Amino acid sequence: MNNSRGRRWSGVFGVAGFVVFLIALPLYYLAGPEPRIEDTAAASAFVTRASTLILARATLADPLIMIGFLIFLAGFPCGEKRPAVPQMTVTMCVAIDAANAGRDA
Repeated sequence: MNNSRGRRWSGVFGVAGFVVFLIALPLYYLAGPEPRIEDTAAASAFVTRASTLILARATLADPLIMIGFLIFLAGFPCGEKRPAVPQMTVTMCVAIDAANAGRDA
């Protein structure tokens, strides 16, 4: 895989992760203001009321944001002689190259 293709894919994943972040941002505020933790009855009622939003953030949005961010960061040093984070980025670059081995014909 050449540098321009790897950088393009890392940019696509970076933009996609940011779009998911923007879409998920209202999920943090839709449930309303959080009560003080000392007021256990109100805190329990808040968590019960906001449980669907909390699960949507934690199981759907946050992993997609992290995946996009990691691929975005891993795309920077692909093809360079001195990667910023040597072991992780080299491993990810090799995995990306292996996945696209037959497509560069």
